[in-house]
Amino acid sequence: MADRDKAEEEAHSAIQQIADLCKALAHPLRIEILDALDADPRRTLSASRFANTKDADLSRVSYHAIRLKQAGVLEVATERKVRGATERSYSLTGPRARLALDVIAMVRAGSAPS
Repeated sequence: MADRDKAEEEAHSAIQQIADLCKALAHPLRIEILDALDADPRRTLSASRFANTKDADLSRVSYHAIRLKQAGVLEVATERKVRGATERSYSLTGPRARLALDVIAMVRAGSAPS
């Protein structure tokens, strides 16, 4: 019985991880952030630099970058102090980055995973 409970718990955990990744990808600005980073995988991108290039609100971009980090899609590559605040640059090196990019590519291609 304990083995069955453990298997059910692991299955539920996997389902929750899938749901969390889908939620992380459920905003157009998050997809734009990932696209910008995917254009050059060695690149890092700060919320302020992205906000400037897209003429977007910095707090909004920061919020979405943090959500992607929490989902394991982005990681903080560097941190530096800028006028008393901490500026973080993100990279696509999170444990779920490749999976997130693959999901986006499949949706764009109009195919579903089998």
